[in-house]
Amino acid sequence: MKRHHLTLVILLLTSPLLTPEIVAAELHKDWLKHLAGVWSSKDSMGTTGESKADLRLDGNLVVSKGKNSLGLEVMTVTAWEPDKQALVMTSYDNSGMYFRIIFNKITATSITGAQTGQAEGLGTYTGQMTLTKTAKGYQWTGKFKTANGEQAEVQGTSTRKK
Repeated sequence: MKRHHLTLVILLLTSPLLTPEIVAAELHKDWLKHLAGVWSSKDSMGTTGESKADLRLDGNLVVSKGKNSLGLEVMTVTAWEPDKQALVMTSYDNSGMYFRIIFNKITATSITGAQTGQAEGLGTYTGQMTLTKTAKGYQWTGKFKTANGEQAEVQGTSTRKK
């Protein structure tokens, strides 16, 4: 009984030290580790892709390179930016598409943040993206508003191959 009491006291004394910044700083490495690997992806528009993502810089960055079913090469860098307390994901393809997401809401199972970008058929857009861990990888949901005021939404899944 005393041992359990001591454990409880230690938890109570140290829990105020676990500020949101410290928690996010610890969770980001778990997320980056989760994003590393070999992936097969499909979005709600029917585009599929394959990619390989490597963990670098002591677990603070993931570099991903892949190709999608449209024949486009896609490069994505996801990194921890401690001054923002955010995971920042930036992606480009050879058609001129790009996006930048600042994931500033980080939990053990999901990350959510503001996204800006440009895509063929949409033009420039702003919105929000959420990635949620699944047993086999992750899924994503984005809701956007284009420069001309149109609403757009995309969902997709990425399944770990390795």
